[in-house]
Amino acid sequence: MHSGLTRDWFHCWLSHWTASTWLAQAAILCGTVAVAWTRKLADFAYTSPAYTGQYHHPTSIEMARWVWQEKAPVPQLYRILVPYVMGFASNVTGLPFEVTYWLFFMMIVATSGLVFFHYLKTWVSEESALTGVFMLFTYSSFYFSEWEYGLAYLELTIFCVGILAIERHAHPLFFLLLVIGSLNRETAGGLVLLYLCRWIGVLPWSVLLGICGSGTIVWLIIFFGVRTRVGNGPLVHADIIQLSHNTRWILDSLVHLTPFHHYRFIPTILAVPVLAVVLRWKATPVALRRMVWFAPVFIVIILVTARFGEARLTAPLIPLLFPFFLRAVETERLVETR
Repeated sequence: MHSGLTRDWFHCWLSHWTASTWLAQAAILCGTVAVAWTRKLADFAYTSPAYTGQYHHPTSIEMARWVWQEKAPVPQLYRILVPYVMGFASNVTGLPFEVTYWLFFMMIVATSGLVFFHYLKTWVSEESALTGVFMLFTYSSFYFSEWEYGLAYLELTIFCVGILAIERHAHPLFFLLLVIGSLNRETAGGLVLLYLCRWIGVLPWSVLLGICGSGTIVWLIIFFGVRTRVGNGPLVHADIIQLSHNTRWILDSLVHLTPFHHYRFIPTILAVPVLAVVLRWKATPVALRRMVWFAPVFIVIILVTARFGEARLTAPLIPLLFPFFLRAVETERLVETR
């Protein structure tokens, strides 16, 4: 079992691949096809008359095209990176937008699966890492559902690499990820908070405030810059405060016990790795223990400013919570086999 973020991580990644590593990566690529298929089924389900009633509910492809054409509703209008790359590729190659959509969607999912696999290997065994990837694919296939054209998978990749960059003081990479992530989704600003959680009380305040302050400025420039340049929407979404909405729906989930009520299912899903955090706290590397404090702060921010029932918002938490859970399961399995 790996103990954490060792200094030879990149060397290990390049030179310590075994036959099982190649087989695991091949399995992940096969899983990408399954995720794409469930994405298609989810679009069919969300656009069926039984779900939408009388109005037309756009598919993920339609929403991505609308963002590219600057016709999407707010706040989807401002999440420009993936749709713009798809649209630009369509214009340059002459391929239909639907073709470039599926090509880039599968590339993003495959990349996220492979990056997540190697990221998890810094905390757990290769077998457990592969298990974690397929847990991710299963969870995301059902709950990264509505209008998911690669945003959450790209965000997951950015946070996985971002955690490694933060731990290794790779500041150029950290700021590059912050720029790319902010063009993808505004929640990438969480990288700054993650840096603060990791190094507060360790680095000198002048260094910590310099990095976090610079990161915040970069995020604000992109946040308001995109909103100034794209479309005619407001700089700040009119429904930015969602606390009353979330409170009402969380209470509703306790009254109406439907099997997959998002506002109950998401806290339930989060409760499992949170329990693992408590159980495996002392046996987990310090880096992960410090950075996991980002999770409760991020959840509070979601409760106040976003729709808590949108499962894609959990993407930044997955790289922090999954290692705790997998380490707990791995330890229990080792105990049982003795």
